[in-house]
Amino acid sequence: MDTFLDRLFEYIGSKEVYHEKFLNATIAADDQSGNTGQMMDGSQINVDVTAPGAIIALALIFLKAESEEIAARLSIPDTHFDLQYVRPDFVMLRIIARNLILWSRIQPSIDWIGSQIPETIKVGVFSMSEEAIDCDEFDAEALFQAYINIVTGACIAIGLKYAGSRNGDAQELLYSYTVHFLNEIKHVSVQTPSILPKGLLQYVDRGTLELCLHLIALSLSVVMAGSGQLQTFRLLRYLRGRSSAEGQVNYGLQMAVSLAIGFLFLGGGTHSFSTSNSAIAALLITLYPRLPTGPNDNRCHLQVFSLLLSEFWACRGMVSSLVANKLKFFLWRCIGLQTPVCYSYRASTGSNSRC
Repeated sequence: MDTFLDRLFEYIGSKEVYHEKFLNATIAADDQSGNTGQMMDGSQINVDVTAPGAIIALALIFLKAESEEIAARLSIPDTHFDLQYVRPDFVMLRIIARNLILWSRIQPSIDWIGSQIPETIKVGVFSMSEEAIDCDEFDAEALFQAYINIVTGACIAIGLKYAGSRNGDAQELLYSYTVHFLNEIKHVSVQTPSILPKGLLQYVDRGTLELCLHLIALSLSVVMAGSGQLQTFRLLRYLRGRSSAEGQVNYGLQMAVSLAIGFLFLGGGTHSFSTSNSAIAALLITLYPRLPTGPNDNRCHLQVFSLLLSEFWACRGMVSSLVANKLKFFLWRCIGLQTPVCYSYRASTGSNSRC
């Protein structure tokens, strides 16, 4: 097991090198098999290809394991030098993986999201947004790219932790972040507390902001799955109705909004998401933070994976009361049943019977 984990960390591009002799021998064997065309760049591992799969693999292997050792090895760059060697989207994946491993520590609060951001990045971003320091001293774009990817990864982790729960704190937090990102792209009338530095668009490209906005909106819909909540629906409807002139021209962004609306009204309001290990794994694969550029784009993520969620919907109880007859009917609409299962409860006798 240790050698297998070391191999995964080598694919991530971890600084530590374990069992170097074993790794070199295995890589040489792979070269002979001819199956590593994209994985190898000469004699070196091409981490741009191998890192995403290795990070997700570690997240699923140690899902809810609370292993601080593994989480610590999925480190987040905390110096200006390290920021130059880790892609921002991989930072997001590391944040998601770390928090899926340390599952019980996820909290729907601004303070918890702030705790995910290394002090170097936090101080640099807020200092530059307030023009307290000269941005020529270091790479401002790298700092801001890392910052918004960390925040987005933490929001996705909250969405997975509270999937289908309708948790009020999670809903309010994710809604605030979604509106804040939207305000950075185009001012909207909805006002939320200031939770992010201003002027992100000055340092971060429009495409990255749009991607992060829609990933957080997806996470919000996962939390509120099956609820049809009006506030969330209004936000998604606004995102869906944006014109090309406002920047939403990408197929993947349109798909993300449509998927979010589907989650919000899951099963016509009768279903929600489970948070079992298998369900969380399916949600993670479905919500992989790489949106396609077109309907035939399966290069980085197979779009058919979105169908995995159909296996992990949970039934939601529906209660209606007949006050005149003092009866309550509990209707459960479950997957695979032709008709609802109906149970009645007579208040006068306290007895249960099947309809």
